[in-house]
Amino acid sequence: MTEEKADEVPLDSLCRSKGRNAPCVILAEIGFEALGEIEMRKLFVSATRATMKLFLVMSEGAAGVMLARLAEG
Repeated sequence: MTEEKADEVPLDSLCRSKGRNAPCVILAEIGFEALGEIEMRKLFVSATRATMKLFLVMSEGAAGVMLARLAEG
């Protein structure tokens, strides 16, 4: 793992982000038609990397599926 400079923006994949934290995490191009356990686990692991801010960029369809799943409990 390399050290990051203050003026650099590190980019990682979901799989490589495991165990690493960042002040701001942006999950982009989220698109799914169903939100199963695997997708939920990946989103949870990725979202919990953020220590200050989290941004989710997703399709309207994916947002609807996610909101419905969260409403289920």
